[in-house]
Amino acid sequence: MMNIQDLKISFDELKMLLATSCNLMMAIYHQKSTAEITNCINLYESMLENESISEAIKIFHNCFNDENEKDHEKHRVELREKMKTNISQNESETLDGIIEGANQWFQAETALYSYGGCSDFYLAHGWNETNQKNNADPISFAKLSEFDLKRGLKSEQLLFAICNHAAFHLITVNN
Repeated sequence: MMNIQDLKISFDELKMLLATSCNLMMAIYHQKSTAEITNCINLYESMLENESISEAIKIFHNCFNDENEKDHEKHRVELREKMKTNISQNESETLDGIIEGANQWFQAETALYSYGGCSDFYLAHGWNETNQKNNADPISFAKLSEFDLKRGLKSEQLLFAICNHAAFHLITVNN
């Protein structure tokens, strides 16, 4: 199992990873256009091609999740020490905020993927209480579903998300 000491991510890559992750979640939360959501997904996926970022995500998911919350402070200290060796004094002053952001983000993302991933999050925010209808865009849902499936989500979880959020208009039948 990889741990904080195995990280090879730079400070700038860590900042970029958190910003990109947050932008994707905010685009989903605010039900942005398909183009905006697609751009966020594409940027995130292009970042995953960078080995140090891809490995860092796995390490962060391992270190900052609901199952090991008691160890989060220890992991934050390890991350702070590991990152301080590669940054300037000015950057070290912002490091604690970034580490706390990483902790919160990866804990939330781990929980998100234990349910239904970004697709489920998108459908949950597409619900219109007044109309009693889900307004999720099929193209955005398709993009997010592909993204989730690449990250290990199962098709059964996607179907559950559709049913759970009354988004039946998203189901297509292939001949």
